[in-house]
This record gives sequence, structure tokens and C-alpha cells, in this order.
Amino acid sequence: MPPLEGYGAVSRGGEGGQVIVVDTLRESGPGSLRAALESQGPRIVVFRVGGFFNLSYEIAITDGRLTVAGETAPDPGVILRSQPGNPRRLIRIGGGVSQPEHIIIRYITMAKGKWTDADAADNIVIRSGAYIIIHNVSSWFATDQSMSIDPEPGRVAHDVTFQHNIFAATLYPHSTGILVASVASDVNNISVHHNLCAHISHRVPVRATAEHPMNVQVASNIIYNWAITTRNKGTPKIDYCSNLWKAGPWTMDRNGQYDLIGHEFDMDKIPSLNLIGNRAEPFHSVFPEYGQREMVTYQLPSREGDILAPPSFFRGAPLIPGPSIPITLEPPASLLTTLLPRVGNSHRMERGSTWVPRRHIIDKKLVADVLAGTGPARNEDIMHQDNFGGYGDFIP
Repeated sequence: MPPLEGYGAVSRGGEGGQVIVVDTLRESGPGSLRAALESQGPRIVVFRVGGFFNLSYEIAITDGRLTVAGETAPDPGVILRSQPGNPRRLIRIGGGVSQPEHIIIRYITMAKGKWTDADAADNIVIRSGAYIIIHNVSSWFATDQSMSIDPEPGRVAHDVTFQHNIFAATLYPHSTGILVASVASDVNNISVHHNLCAHISHRVPVRATAEHPMNVQVASNIIYNWAITTRNKGTPKIDYCSNLWKAGPWTMDRNGQYDLIGHEFDMDKIPSLNLIGNRAEPFHSVFPEYGQREMVTYQLPSREGDILAPPSFFRGAPLIPGPSIPITLEPPASLLTTLLPRVGNSHRMERGSTWVPRRHIIDKKLVADVLAGTGPARNEDIMHQDNFGGYGDFIP
């Protein structure tokens, strides 16, 4: 298991709580995943069954102090998907009057799927909460964002880490990655690091929209085969460090060589960006005289085109305060070798102590696409999960 880092890494999860065993694939009732996640009090959820957990409506986590240990599931592992007729997301954290804290979710696969043209939902959304870490999760076939932090009015979300996940194949027409949205001072301290984002149109790895100085770290991610620029909005404070953008067929079809990081026009609101050690292939030096600034564009007031972002958008120092457990940066040139083997729902635990590789065939295809430079080339190539191989079978 990779070291936990970033703002959410202080999460204690269900440490010291009761062990709840999931021993049925039924949607509800004793021994079900829903009963375990929606229960109260400190708890560690382990699995005695593996397979498809088909959901007719969302699972709502309203109490924290929770660890979901998907690595304990026997083959084929834990895969969440929606039943036909469920237009909602798979998991909601917080919301309403709840403010759950200390949540760890790891080694599961979430693949909502598209059943009607009206489907538009994330795989998982954080409506409120703190000290949350989601790692080694494979997230595909969402019909809106893959994951999002989007508090309800009056709720807050802070100190959250997304790390070592796969965000991929979010379905068109709203094929997007991660949204971090904050209208008031309700979201802060978000880390997005060491993830693979592949075959997603935009908001990769994250779109930050904020009306206050919200801290966001984006570090050592692989972004592959995006289509259009990811536009931030408002006044977020973002560190982009040691990320690799690698163009794919969809990128080149959309002439995306300048479409990396963008910012929506707003005369009164500007971001605060720090860019260090990022790389874009194969067009890293389109504007070499600008250095890292070449990666950032600014939407013109007419909204008819973009220009390079002005110097006022940039700062020369990392975020303060940084996380108490800082992110270990890896150079972009090494990420294809070091990150891909351990990203997503990649392993299971055998006999309580031995880690054994376990990959879904879709994850294998995604990794192979990144290495070979292959994958969807048009919007129409990713309209439905069946365009990408459907749910497939597990290969031990």
C-alpha cells in the first residue's frame, strides 16, 4: 500500500472501531455493503465476498470514523455499479445535517454505467466532511464527474486526498474528471496526487472553482488522452507540480496541444498558481520562452479565444500552509514506470499480510493504452460503457 500523503493523510479512518463483515452481494439487509457503510460509529469494513454490488440508489455515508478495506475481498474484488433505472451517484459522503470526519476508502472499483440518456451522476461525491482519503480506487463509466467535492449550502469539506486512483472513461457528453467547487468559504486543503486520468474530455485531473482562496495540490499525476482544456474559475490557489500530460488520439483530434490548464475570464477574480516540474508530451516546448507558464491560458473577455495567462496569475512559492504529511514528488519522466503498476484497484491482501496483484481487464486496457498511445479518438468513441468493452471479466 502506498504511503498516504497530502492534506487528507491525517485521516484515522475507523481505527479502533468494530470490524463489520460484508458477506453478501445483496443491496441491503444484514451483511450488505449498504448496511456497513450507512451504519454509525467507528468501523472497519472487510469483505468475505467479491463481485458486482448493484445499486438501485446511492449509498449515503453520514457518519465518519470509517475504513473501507476493499483489498480484503476475494476475487473478483469489490465492483460498484448502478442498476438500470438508477440515475443517481453510487456513493455520497455527507450532506444534509451530517459532517462526517475521518474516512478512508481503498481498493474498490466504481463504475456507474449509462442506462438512459438522462443519466448524469458522479461515481462519488463529497457533500460535506473532513479528513477524507480515497486511494487505490478505480473509477470509470461515471456519467458526470468521476468524483467531486461539491458541498451543499452551509456545509464544509476540507482536508481531502485523492491519491493512486484511476479516473477514466467517463462517458460523453459530460466526460469529466474531478470537480472541486466552492461558492462560499466551504472547501479547502485538497490534494490530488499520483493518479492516472485517462480518456476523459476535460476537468482533468481537477477543475477548481472558488470564490475564496482555496488551497489545492495537483502533483505527480498522469493525464492521458484528454480532449479540451480544463478551465478553473474564481480565486483558487493551486500548486501544479511534477505532472505528466501525455497526448493521445483524442487530444490530437481536438488540436489540444495548447489545452492544458485554462482559466475562465473574470475581471475581478484571478487565481494564484505555482507550476514546477510539469511536462507535456509531445509538445512540451511550444512556447519555450515562457517556461512553465506556457501551460496556462486565459479566456479572453469575448470568450472567443485564449491567450497565455499574465504574470499576475503566478507565484514563486508553494502553498502555505502545506499538509502535515507532504507529497513525495516523482519526476514526470519516471511516472509511466513507477506509478502505473500501483495505481487504481491494483492489489488484494492474501492471508492478512501478503499483497497480490489483481487487475480488472478494463484497468489493464487503460494502462496498455497509456503506454502504447492508443484509445478513443472521438467523442462518439466513449458514449457508452459498451464502447469501451463493457464491464468485462476479471483476470486473476
